[in-house]
Amino acid sequence: MAKAEVVGSSVGDLARAAAQRDTPSYVIKELVDHEGKHASKDTEGHGVFGLLLTSGIQQLQMEIGGMIEVFEREIEVVVGAFYRWIGNRKPETLKEMAEAVGESDMSGQDRLVRDEAESEIRERDRREWFRESARSVITGTLKPGDRGTIMDRKQKHQNTLPLAA
Repeated sequence: MAKAEVVGSSVGDLARAAAQRDTPSYVIKELVDHEGKHASKDTEGHGVFGLLLTSGIQQLQMEIGGMIEVFEREIEVVVGAFYRWIGNRKPETLKEMAEAVGESDMSGQDRLVRDEAESEIRERDRREWFRESARSVITGTLKPGDRGTIMDRKQKHQNTLPLAA
């Protein structure tokens, strides 16, 4: 089972913590590049970096006096990393942060953050459109090109034809 551990507030802290767990340098570079891109688009504040860890057993074989001795030790293996922003962010900022790594390098979590941000943006725009439409009706400021008819229920029924018997 994986556990999450916050390691600091910079990509340097992330790299150092991964290196302390004997993570290969190419993996550290990938983690730092990926999470650093997310953090670089966080224009509204700051966040923390962390590692996703799982436990494992490392076996070491040593030749001692013509005999092969096997030693085991429990280790923590780095299986991922994260950047977690602190505080609230606008949906546009969250979307930019998630998309910073590029579509092909987005993780499932990156896609989830992007999709939720896009949903919030669409919902906000929809509410704003309805608010503006209602304001136009109330103030009588319908503009050329506005579509649709706005009528009350009584008016609507007066303009319908009866069904043939």
